[in-house]
Amino acid sequence: MNEPLVSWTFLIVVLVWGSCTRSIEYQQGLTRKCGKFAPFLQWYFVAGFCLLLFFTRTLWDVIRFEYIHMNFLNPDQYKEQHLDPDKTHIGLSHDEQYGNVLTIPSFL
Repeated sequence: MNEPLVSWTFLIVVLVWGSCTRSIEYQQGLTRKCGKFAPFLQWYFVAGFCLLLFFTRTLWDVIRFEYIHMNFLNPDQYKEQHLDPDKTHIGLSHDEQYGNVLTIPSFL
């Protein structure tokens, strides 16, 4: 899915929808036809809901690609990429370099 294209298209559609439906006659007709569900058809409610969906989709993409497909949370993968003192120039204890469990500093 092309997220930027969908997001910008959605933004333009919502702005046009909001400007076309702001008249009092339209709001009264919407209240007559939909009753108590009229607030859920307002442009700002739909915009907020869709923005929440876009944000959720972005988070899911990050989780799927960074954590699941690339095995980012795999301890062996993490040790190879981020705990190599030659790459990171971080002084690590012997346990942190060669131990089974990653050490979390106590100040966290």
